[in-house]
Amino acid sequence: MYNLGGVKFIYLGQIANRKCILNLIQIFKKVEGNWSLDIIGEGPQEKQLREMILGDSRFSYWGKLMPSEARKLLSTTDVLLQVSKLEGWGCTVNEALMYGNRVIVSDSVGSRALLRNKVDCGQIFESGNWDVLKLSLIHISEPTRRRGI
Repeated sequence: MYNLGGVKFIYLGQIANRKCILNLIQIFKKVEGNWSLDIIGEGPQEKQLREMILGDSRFSYWGKLMPSEARKLLSTTDVLLQVSKLEGWGCTVNEALMYGNRVIVSDSVGSRALLRNKVDCGQIFESGNWDVLKLSLIHISEPTRRRGI
């Protein structure tokens, strides 16, 4: 088991297969620590998502929020996750960086271009390579890599 201590993660997006949110939840269930994952969005995989996180207080599913509410929640987190296997730009990455969040994105997300040569802003992983994503979660959770340090 891996340990992600005290980091607040957030996922903003559709709850759908191409967004890989269910894969993300499976990975998080394999790591220990005082972490949390806020999930905002709606879509065809909502029922599965709810079943997967039922009874695990580390996950908070907010459903669809008004943009102002989503931005308010985003401003309280440390790391945005955009793990899609198919994505255009990924505007949430822009918003997260604006709030000082770090980001982890798959190489299928167009806004990964914002992270090239900017290690302090986040990490890019190969889409579908869940082992590398897990390592990225651990790396970005190191105390010296958190917001404000």
